[in-house]
Amino acid sequence: MDLFPHFFQEFPPLARMALGFFLILVVPMLCRRISLPVVVGLLAAGIVVGPYGLKIIPQNPVVANFLAE
Repeated sequence: MDLFPHFFQEFPPLARMALGFFLILVVPMLCRRISLPVVVGLLAAGIVVGPYGLKIIPQNPVVANFLAE
């Protein structure tokens, strides 16, 4: 499923982290509106933006490695 193979992979690490924060804020509101458990919505969002979906969050995340040090 390589719809956008290179577009999302060139995002800067700070933009990826901002997208993660945005999802954490928006997904619970959307889930409450459609009466879906918040955990299910966050898991679905993680699958979509993760390394097996749109690949916005890569398999070897630079931000996580930077913050871990």
